[in-house]
Parts: sequence; C-alpha cells; structure tokens
Amino acid sequence: PIMIVGFSFMLIQTIDRLIILRFFNQQDLGIYSLGGTVFQALLIFPQILSMQFYPRMIRSYGKDKNKIALRNSFFNQLFISLLIVAPIILFAIFTIPLIILNFLPDYIDSINIAQVLTAAVIFLPITFVAGNVLNILDLQKKYLTFQIFAIFVNLFLSILLISFNFGIQGVALATFISFFSYSIIIILYLLNYVFKL
Repeated sequence: PIMIVGFSFMLIQTIDRLIILRFFNQQDLGIYSLGGTVFQALLIFPQILSMQFYPRMIRSYGKDKNKIALRNSFFNQLFISLLIVAPIILFAIFTIPLIILNFLPDYIDSINIAQVLTAAVIFLPITFVAGNVLNILDLQKKYLTFQIFAIFVNLFLSILLISFNFGIQGVALATFISFFSYSIIIILYLLNYVFKL
C-alpha cells in the first residue's frame, strides 16, 4: 500500500500536465511547465521536513500506541513545518514576476500560473505530516482514498474550467483547489476519527 500511495502522489503532481497535453498544444504545456518546475523545486522543503519528522512521530506513538502523544506530535511538527515553508512560499510568490520579467521574458504568460502553483505548496506540509500519521497507524488505504479524491477533484475542475475558457490558468486553479480540498479532508478525518478522544 505504501508504494501505491507513492505512485498516487506522483499522479497528483502530474495530472495537471496530462490534462494540458490532452486539451492544449506544446506551447501551452511549455508555459505551464515553468510553474510546474517551480512547484517541484519548492516541494523539496515540505518533503524533507516530513522525512525528518517521521521517526520522531513513530517514537511519540511508541510501544504504548499513545494516540494523544501522536496527536501532539502531529500538531507540533505541522506548526514547525508551516513556520518554515510559509515564508519560503511568500518569498517565491513575490520574486517569481521579477525573475521571469528580467531573465525569462518569453515566459511572461507563466507568471500567474507559477504563482498559483507555488501557493498550492502551502498545503503540502499538511498532507505530508498527516500522511505520516496515517502510515504510522497503518491507514494507507484511507491515505490512498484521499489522494484519489484529490486526483478526481483536479480532473473534474480542470475540465470544467477549460470548458468555461479559463485555459491553462484554469488548470492551475483546479490544481490549487485540489490540494486545498485534499488537505482539508485529510485534516478533518484525523480530527474527527483518528484523534477523537
């Protein structure tokens, strides 16, 4: 199940570009891909933090299977992760136009897309740290269900926004909303079912 979850997350990251390949041309894909490259670069930060936190969360759960300790560890790690990642994202959002205008003027149409996809990274600390909890509790099937939900949200909204002539900007917006909905549903599940005392 862990391998399937990993594959599913790869699909979450690439579904937007697969949609663009289906509905748009190579030039549009090139414009969009710059935003995707920025997203992938920023993804490293919450991913590394999540990997660092995982052993600590396992220890907090421990042999006693203490869910209260795991819940406290979850919120602590989430706070630290957001505290580190949020300033990086804000810095990136404000510097993206400066970099593109000065060094990549041919990609000026990528500015809004790159900013929207960069903003979506703010939800990744939530999904990664929550994913750690689901892995520790052997709830990979639930984890996979939430990921599939995010994929279908992205697919549905992308096609809907394309039909309303939002173009590749619509796909970027759909990707943002899918990550937002993914983080919300996984947090609600943890609070209402996993951590409920």
